[in-house]
Amino acid sequence: MQYILFDLDGVLIDSEHVIKTAFTLSYHKVVGDGVPPVEEYLTHMGDSFENIMVKMNLPLVMKEHFQYYSRHLVGFIRPHRGIMALLRLLRANQYQMAVVTGKDRSRTVEILQKLKMDDYFLSVVAADDVERPKPEPDALIAAMRHIQAVPEQTIMVGDAPNDLIAAKRAGVRSCAVSWGVTPARQLIGFEPDFLVKSPHEIASLFSKVKIELNA
Repeated sequence: MQYILFDLDGVLIDSEHVIKTAFTLSYHKVVGDGVPPVEEYLTHMGDSFENIMVKMNLPLVMKEHFQYYSRHLVGFIRPHRGIMALLRLLRANQYQMAVVTGKDRSRTVEILQKLKMDDYFLSVVAADDVERPKPEPDALIAAMRHIQAVPEQTIMVGDAPNDLIAAKRAGVRSCAVSWGVTPARQLIGFEPDFLVKSPHEIASLFSKVKIELNA
């Protein structure tokens, strides 16, 4: 059996514009004038919003505004091209899948249901489900426990350094995708086991890995 843990933003869904807009509006609402440090915020993707605010020395009250704007912009979020076909293929081939995200649970579930993606996943672990979100391994370990996965047969698919760091700390393989918020050249520096450029490559890759793991 093969187990796959997917990050949400940047991997399964194209939400970058919504994230940038919600962050910018929240920053202006709470902090005021000035240039919102959007690009710095994106480098922390995968961690909880609260932790990111602490790291960036920004007011925690931005969270409620960020969530408010994110919810009002949710209609602009779409699955990345090729993702729905990939999920159908993986499920048909009996892969067990879970979502491990830095988003809060309520917004994660709302998005998955709205995009009709929720039925593909046996478990969803959000940032507020664990004491220590990514890059710590807690969320990955929780997801593996929920789907009864073992580390040596599990792969974490992510688009951010925090995904790859968490995978190493959890003792699972990692697959970096190049269509998310982090450039491929930067992801390579975190030594993922695999790097793919399209969802189609994921299907081919996992087919090969499954054969290796079951050999």
